[in-house]
Amino acid sequence: MGWTVYHRPPGKSDREHFERELLDASRYEIVECASRINVFYAAVRTKETGEVWALVVLVQRGRGQYNFGYKDMSESMGPVQADAPAKVLDVLTSTDSEYALAWRQRCRDNLAKSAAARNRQRSVTAGVVIQVATPIPFKNGRSVSRFKCVERGGRKIRWQALPDDDAVFYCNLGAHWARRYTWKIVQTEPPQASGLPAASETS
Repeated sequence: MGWTVYHRPPGKSDREHFERELLDASRYEIVECASRINVFYAAVRTKETGEVWALVVLVQRGRGQYNFGYKDMSESMGPVQADAPAKVLDVLTSTDSEYALAWRQRCRDNLAKSAAARNRQRSVTAGVVIQVATPIPFKNGRSVSRFKCVERGGRKIRWQALPDDDAVFYCNLGAHWARRYTWKIVQTEPPQASGLPAASETS
């Protein structure tokens, strides 16, 4: 099934929108749901049988007349996107679909990876240097594999990239760096004041 594109007026949540757009209220109801980046996950109950199955909706947002698009699929189609939260997975009923079972397991595996990444991320404090397995390219043309945490406030980290030529610069590894990259701590030292200008590069 391809994409459906149209104008979506503001004012309704994704749940309210897709309940109206995709589901026949006399036959289906959403039990739990969550919106992730460009994906809507929902546990949907079929009223006649009581079965609860997963709906995955890819989403595109834009501006102008055609500002919204979606592509929907059930878990039995084996969606590539597999980041449904536990609150959705926990209410699904049993299934014999191999594709659905494989998708549910991938979601559980991804949840475990995210939890492990968050736990590891807590060990990164000011002064810690990490090394990623594959160098990260930046808009300034540099590719760097070592990074120093120079400041941390909660989950927000300020990084310095440490290229081999010592021409360090500030950079942004993104909110989900701990899961996105394969990395290890290679050095721990007390935080030091830096005289670098507050420049910023994004990968």
